[in-house]
Formats: sequence, structure tokens, C-alpha cells
Amino acid sequence: MLLRKAPMPYLEDDESTRFTSVQIYYQRLRNFILHDLWALELTALSVAKQCLLYPLQVILIALRGFFFEHQCVLRSAALSYTTLLALVPMLAFIFAFLKGLGVQNKLEPWLIQQISPGSEETIQQIIAFVNNVEVGTLGVISLGTLLFSTLLQLRTVEQSLNAIWHVTEEKPLIRKISDYVSVFMLAPVVIVLAISAGSQPLVEQLQDLQLIGPAVGLLITLLPSVLIWLVISFFYFFVPNAQVRFVPALVGGFIGSTLYLFAKAAYINLQVLWWGKYEVIYGALAQLPILMIWLYLSWVIILLGAEIAHACQSVTSYPLGRFAAVPSPSTWSATSIYIREWLANMLYFSLLESFTAGAGPWSAANFAQQHRLPMRLVRELTDILTQAGVIVEVARAPEHYVPGRDPSQLTPGHILQILRHAGDEAVSPLIQQSPSPATALMERVEAAIQQVSNAHPMPYWLSAKEPAHLLSRAEIEEEDKM
Repeated sequence: MLLRKAPMPYLEDDESTRFTSVQIYYQRLRNFILHDLWALELTALSVAKQCLLYPLQVILIALRGFFFEHQCVLRSAALSYTTLLALVPMLAFIFAFLKGLGVQNKLEPWLIQQISPGSEETIQQIIAFVNNVEVGTLGVISLGTLLFSTLLQLRTVEQSLNAIWHVTEEKPLIRKISDYVSVFMLAPVVIVLAISAGSQPLVEQLQDLQLIGPAVGLLITLLPSVLIWLVISFFYFFVPNAQVRFVPALVGGFIGSTLYLFAKAAYINLQVLWWGKYEVIYGALAQLPILMIWLYLSWVIILLGAEIAHACQSVTSYPLGRFAAVPSPSTWSATSIYIREWLANMLYFSLLESFTAGAGPWSAANFAQQHRLPMRLVRELTDILTQAGVIVEVARAPEHYVPGRDPSQLTPGHILQILRHAGDEAVSPLIQQSPSPATALMERVEAAIQQVSNAHPMPYWLSAKEPAHLLSRAEIEEEDKM
């Protein structure tokens, strides 16, 4: 006869052991995400590990930027309101251009489908109003209002993307106008050509062929999705006042367009459940909140795609420990004074070497990529040196620089002086009004630094890589200890 085994009594130690195990696994996972993942040299790993870890780094950088660093959730809400405000003016200018081509009617069905699925009546009323607007007959005030609303929307979009790419300066006004005009002229034409491609006689004849007909039909079906992908990629590549590479823009555009198409399909299906509730609450205005929700969701997806494009481009230069650090509006707080001064001189030496070799304007993005530096820190240094006139940005090439002063008249002491006293204007009256022993001390320190760093101009240091008669920083520290 088999004896039944008595159940084991409940032990609190078992539960505490399981809880401790969960804590250990959580701590390991946290350490891996915050530290170990960023210490890995991906190029030294196998292809399989690179394919797994590289997308993980990109996703983590993008999510951190989206939720914490760049406030994309808040920016999406602002863009939704400015889009609603500028919707009629932008459509008025686009339709005025398309009326000259006689194809404005082909844009209306596509516009209703893309802007707000489910709010057809609202969009149709807006389009009917736009069709009645004659830009040529508007007064100065009305035309100015239309232009102001349109430029406000485009400027808000540019500022949001500049924030993602850590750019503080906007495009010059003339370049803005030329870029905006190009967008208004090219985008509607491309959309209309893509929409009308399936109705061309040649395409219809190709679809009737047995061999290639299904392939042509598939291409025509995928054409709107490919168009959205290319438009969003062009948006990421063209709008920011930064040097965006084409491949990261394509990757961000592909992910953004894919999320957009999935969100649109889900949104249309969910409207069946939402419509009755909104109609009871809002009555005749029920389509307005639906339009606002869709605009907000669209901008969330577009900004998330921009974050992915930025992460793809900056993942190799993402500094170790930056992911674990507390998000800060400035990189200066996480960088020592010595590193800033050393980096500013190294930056200028790199620029001077490129200039003397006749290699053309020096690229800040290439410098950051080569040395795996955060682009935000490089931009802060170039902004300070540009304001001081040490370097000059090339007008037709953003973030490309040439020397702004004769290098033979410039010393490392000038670079250090500019860097150490950037922002003194705000507190210089306080220093003058509060004499202290610290003032005399700092003046002596400044004099000693200038005496050493002003001994030779910058070209001398570039030609003499490591002068034998000068001690290194480690040797100086060693002598101080003795």
C-alpha cells in the first residue's frame, strides 16, 4: 500500500527567498540596462549579438529622449493645437497652388483619409471653406493672419525637431522662407502624382497582363504606404537645423510610418466604440475631440520616429554612463572643467588641421562621431567659440566651420580665456562689488595659466604634437605630490 506523502508546512523563508531572487534578477537587469550595455564594444561582438544589442540601445535612447529629455508628450499636445489653428491657412495655400494645376479635387479624398479618419464631415467643411478662399482677393490683415498661422506651425515643428537633435539655433530667416516654400510646392505635387498613378492608362494596361499584373497591383497598393514613409523620412532629414544623415532618417521614417499606419487602422476600429459616447456628451461637436485626439496621436508617432532617427545616428557617440545619469538640460553639469577645456582645444586643433590640409570646412558631426562624443556637448563648445569669433559657421553648410581669426595670432590661452569666462556678464557686477581674497587668488591663477598657455600660437602646438620641454598633466600632478 502506497503511503501518501504529507504536504510540507508553509515556510516564510521560501517566500522571502523568492522575493530575494526577484530582487537580484531585477538589480542585474537594471545594472545591465543602465551600465553594462553601454560599456560593450559592439564592433568586437558577433554579428548575432550586434543585431540584438544595437536595436536595444537605439530603443532605450529613443524612449529616454521621448519621455524624459525632450518632453515629446508635451510638445505633441502643443503641435496638435497649432496644427488645428494652422490647418485652414496651410490648406488655403496648398489648394491655391493646386488650383493652377487643376488637380485640387484629387487631393480631397486622400486628405480626408489621412488627417482624421472618422471625422469626414469636419474635414469636408474645412475643405469647403478653403475652396471658397481666394488668396488673391484677401486684404493685407487677412493675408497676414494666414501667413502668421502657417509660419507659427512650421516654426513650432522645427523647434520640436531641433530640441530632439539638441540644436539651439534656428535656421536663418531667408533659408526658412526658401525651405517652407519648397515644401509647399513639392509636397502637394508628389502626393497628387502618387494618388493618381493607379488611374493612368499605362498602369491599368499593365495590371491586365497575366505575368506582371499582380505585381503591378501590389506596387500600386503599397504606393501610399511607401509615400508616407518617404515623406516622413524627408521631414526628419530636411526640417531640423542639424546635419541629419540619410540612413537614420530613413530608419526613423520607416518606423514612424509603420506605427502611423497601425495606429490609423486601430483608431478607425475603435471609433465605433467611442462615437456614441462622444455624441452624447458633445452633440454636434462630437467630431472635434476625435480630430484633436487623432492629431495628437499623429504627432506623438512623428516625434517618436524622430527620436529613433536621432538615436540611430548618435548611438555610437552616446557617452558611457549618460543613460544612468539624471536628465539635465545641459551637458555641462556632467562634464568636468578640465575635460571641457581639453576638448575645446582638441576641437580647434582638429579644425585647424582640416583647414591647413585644404580638406574643406570642418564638420562638428564627424568630429563627434570620430571621438564618440555627445553632439550636444560639441555644439555647446562650437557655440561659445562662434560667439567669440574664433570659428565661423559656413552659411550653406550647417555645423561646418572654418577659422574666424588668424590662427597664428591665437594661443591656447585665448581658448581657455573664452571658455572660462563664458557667461561672466551675468555675475561680473557681483564680483566687482564683493572684493574677497578669492578674487586675488583667482587673478593669480589666471595669470599663471596665461603665462604658460600664451607662450606659443596654435600652429606651433599643432606641429609639435608633444613638446619634450613641457611636462604632461600626470607629471605635474606627480611633482605636486612630492
